[in-house]
Amino acid sequence: MVIYLDDESRRYQCTAITSRFGSLRGHRIIRGREQECLEYYEELKVQRQLPLAAE
Repeated sequence: MVIYLDDESRRYQCTAITSRFGSLRGHRIIRGREQECLEYYEELKVQRQLPLAAE
């Protein structure tokens, strides 16, 4: 999937894929930003393990 982005100074695009290899296998990632995607999924895993705050 190609994602087109605009900000105030430029336009650019990135490609989202489902990784087939390594520790990101089966996860959606942005090509060329694998390290950031890995950090995101690791943080997500930690957040899911935290207990919910009491209301």
